[in-house]
Amino acid sequence: MDVPDDEFHGTPLGWALYAWAKTPDAAERERGYEAVALLIRAGAAPNPAWLEAPDAEKRRADPRMMEALRGAPTTNPPA
Repeated sequence: MDVPDDEFHGTPLGWALYAWAKTPDAAERERGYEAVALLIRAGAAPNPAWLEAPDAEKRRADPRMMEALRGAPTTNPPA
């Protein structure tokens, strides 16, 4: 679950967070919440430094992502 890739040393959870933070596509961001929550529930270990990284403000400011990082099931926000 936490095995990093050989080139960038990113874990599946790290890559899911990276993709979530970088995409402007709303549908892809929605999938990112669920991917992160599923990885956490499956045993992926979040790196505490991810909340201090240069792009961490976006994660900290998003309550849904913080819930996903705690492994909580994600739900779509009310329309």
